[in-house]
Amino acid sequence: MDKIFPLSGKPIVVIGPMACEIEYIASRLDSPREVNFGGYHFTVGTVDDYPVIAARSLIGMVNSAVTTALAIREFDPAMSIIQGTAGGHDPERHKNDMILGERLVELGNFYTPHRDEGRRTRIEDWYTPGEEIMTDEGIRRFTTLFSDEELLEAAEETPYNAGKLVRGTIGSADLWNKEIDRIGYLHRIFESDAEEMEGFAVAQVCMEFGVPMIDIRIVSNSELYPEEVFSEDAGVICQEYVYRVIRHMIEKK
Repeated sequence: MDKIFPLSGKPIVVIGPMACEIEYIASRLDSPREVNFGGYHFTVGTVDDYPVIAARSLIGMVNSAVTTALAIREFDPAMSIIQGTAGGHDPERHKNDMILGERLVELGNFYTPHRDEGRRTRIEDWYTPGEEIMTDEGIRRFTTLFSDEELLEAAEETPYNAGKLVRGTIGSADLWNKEIDRIGYLHRIFESDAEEMEGFAVAQVCMEFGVPMIDIRIVSNSELYPEEVFSEDAGVICQEYVYRVIRHMIEKK
């Protein structure tokens, strides 16, 4: 893969699932215009005279994969940034900590052993296929992906003061886990810092099309700390930081 910096002039695509995870960035674009493909919404504009596209993917792995594929086909971006809120897994992560997803894992990928009717499987009996799967056709299917190192470094260079800024592991699945035992199990198996519902799907599509990507998530809530409840304000804090990351990336060009 070619080095990203200096940027090629191709747009930076920023994806956010919910309104509270993308509207701030969309509002900061100069000369904005709206583009829709089906139910998927893109705001096309500029930041510091550089093309930037804010995409609202809607929630979930399928929606984020469709949004990413559309963005790549229609706009031929230099990079993709998936960002937004996430629920904490690691007891050391607290609300408003910002996690740069160095490692991305698929939390919904498990095998379960056979059990006769009436016998339940304990979560401890579940097992994962490893970091990649070889299908019958000999095609490799990855279950662990990674954000681009250059993008991680650019994000690390961008100041953040609302909480800790750390590299970590972000898990994705169409799940919203609130069971403490399940959260603890996922953290032990995957070393996950937080969970969300989109990042891995974005990474998989970007990998297939050779587009560098990064997953940036703010811990918006944690079942491990009942007082740390979800707030849409966290999504805005994340966008404010990501907007600064974008400006820093443009400066690097």
